[in-house]
Amino acid sequence: MSDILNINVTDEAFRFNVKYSQAQDYPVDLYYLMDLSKSMEDDKEKLSLLGNLLVESMQKITSDFRLGFGSFVDKVVMPYVSTVPKK
Repeated sequence: MSDILNINVTDEAFRFNVKYSQAQDYPVDLYYLMDLSKSMEDDKEKLSLLGNLLVESMQKITSDFRLGFGSFVDKVVMPYVSTVPKK
């Protein structure tokens, strides 16, 4: 596929061709870092349901796909969470 790109530099016009194509079987590494605090519980459930679908979809695009997961929970101190008692 070829497109034309026009660029103006210091009041002079330049014209050049740009050629590109989709990479075939390109390696993809995807890493999800998930907040496991209570406020993110519904998102964690959605992600776990979509995990297999994501893998199946990516395998249609590339045979070199790796998926990783990590997690964290904020420290229970200010400013990461509110330590003010609820009223």
